Amino acid sequence: LGTFGAARLILPEPLAYGLALGGIWAMQRERWLWGALLFALAALAKETTLIIAGVYGLQLLYQRNYRTLLAYSGIILIPFGIWQMMLYVNFGTFGIGSGGALATSFEIIPFVGVWRILIEGGWQIFAVMMVILLPFVLVPTLWGLWRGWQDYRNKRWTTNTLLLTAHALVMLFVPFSTYREPLGILRFIVGLQIAVILYAAERRKLRVLRNATIWMVALLFLFPSDFNG
Repeated sequence: LGTFGAARLILPEPLAYGLALGGIWAMQRERWLWGALLFALAALAKETTLIIAGVYGLQLLYQRNYRTLLAYSGIILIPFGIWQMMLYVNFGTFGIGSGGALATSFEIIPFVGVWRILIEGGWQIFAVMMVILLPFVLVPTLWGLWRGWQDYRNKRWTTNTLLLTAHALVMLFVPFSTYREPLGILRFIVGLQIAVILYAAERRKLRVLRNATIWMVALLFLFPSDFNG
């Protein structure tokens, strides 16, 4: 749903996740070449989609399909590397980072980005932000980590488990500058949303799928803050 807000700011971001979904569809049907091509295009539009591509690369590694993994990685990473070099030559910086004006770096302590809202903004701002962060970000993140641990213990690990766990782990270290911006964090969790829905669908967790519709409420925050200028 963060792509609704992103659509006004930058169209490549919704396009990136659309391409990433196409890549997931292709990889689930063992059409790795199409998957690699779609992931490569997605990475050029939004580098965070590399998390999804990386998960399917690990799947190929686990299957010991080394030749396919080498080709898959090259198709995705070579164009991305060339693009980053072009950005550096022309603008003096790579296109990878937390992004935005006054952006802070990724944190090294889990959820420090959340607690800094309290430390630097005070309890009133923290309370307001928790209305957004708790249901839309923190609960899905903690649930994803818990499900990943449970699947590991029960030896039920699948690609969708890894996809969910990877996105949940990333959320632990998201920068303060992203957590403090409602639109910024709602745009950032698109990958987590995709992972939660795919995992719940695979495990037939209908309650989770129904509860996932709570993300629709996030539109109430996107429209006033973004579309009204």
